[in-house]
Amino acid sequence: MRRRRLALACSLGAVTLAARAAPVQAQDVAAAEALFHRGLAAMQAGRYETGCPALNESYRLDPRPGTLFTVAECEARSGRIATAATRYGDYLALFARLSPGEQAKQKGREKVATRRRAALLPDIPELTLSLPPDAPEGTIVRRGEITLGAPMLGVPLPIDPGEYVVTTQAPGGPPLEQRISIAKGEKKQITLQVRAAPAASTGAAPTASAGAAPAASAGAAPRGPETGRPTASRPAPPAPVPGPAPQPGAPARHGSWHHTGAIVAGSVGAAGLIVGGVTGALAFVEKATVDDNCVGTRCNPEGMRAVESSRTFALASTIGLGVGAAGIGAAVALLLTAPSEGGAARAGLPRAAPAPRVSAGAWPAGDGGAMVGARGTW
Repeated sequence: MRRRRLALACSLGAVTLAARAAPVQAQDVAAAEALFHRGLAAMQAGRYETGCPALNESYRLDPRPGTLFTVAECEARSGRIATAATRYGDYLALFARLSPGEQAKQKGREKVATRRRAALLPDIPELTLSLPPDAPEGTIVRRGEITLGAPMLGVPLPIDPGEYVVTTQAPGGPPLEQRISIAKGEKKQITLQVRAAPAASTGAAPTASAGAAPAASAGAAPRGPETGRPTASRPAPPAPVPGPAPQPGAPARHGSWHHTGAIVAGSVGAAGLIVGGVTGALAFVEKATVDDNCVGTRCNPEGMRAVESSRTFALASTIGLGVGAAGIGAAVALLLTAPSEGGAARAGLPRAAPAPRVSAGAWPAGDGGAMVGARGTW
């Protein structure tokens, strides 16, 4: 019964999403066609700085194989050979998933893409960026608008020829920009510079000014001019009075972490329910594609892709909904077991009860599915 309700909810969600997406998709197709013609005209006129972005946006709105091939052509003509080789590879991967009839409509573009990609690969430059050994932990490295994580440092990365602005910034320090140029076919290794955070200024004890009277000898108190008796020295400033010590047996506030844990668990649960619902709807959509492209156990390439996608979305939906239910349950349990704000304080008793522990998770099952649940102690 529970599975039937879940399937019905996913089906209704998929129908609603499809109904809302239909007019938007039609508008996107029209906009994609207009952008394609505009980008193609600009490319043919040699205005690659406007033609290539228009073609890329056209493919994003309506991902057709012919548009992707034209994007690769534009990037290659503009000199962005690393990007062009990647786009040719994307086209060949998309071509392999087409049906025989759809492949025939490409009219040999796959052969052109294979030949031109092979010609570009040897000329793609590689840039290796590294931090110095004494760089502070947490230093951020950016190449243009791209943030380079630790796995991207110290390894050669393919890149388009040209000039780049690389910025390094240590934690608390100012950013430091460095300009790097790399040519076609060049292999370059750069150790970046890092500007450390400025040291915190510290107050120094005032020194005696020139011409001041000499200090008395060590261990001797200054004597008065008439009596010869030691004069009274200036009293030292009073020591700071410490605050009142906490009374023994005073109750501590232990309830705040219950509410924080409930908020975290509830947020995780809500996110799990959303992910489960969306992926369930996507699985339903892929199921329709399977029905259209499969007869019994035999499927064309589109049907096989839909079968794999449907299984992936179904598994993600099961895990998401299970984690969502476990997170909501854990949040409720934390709220119910939270101690009252003033009960222990009014009684004057210390809180000695152990803190409850609740955990939720998902584990793979042997049949390709998944198990979800929560466990804890109170």
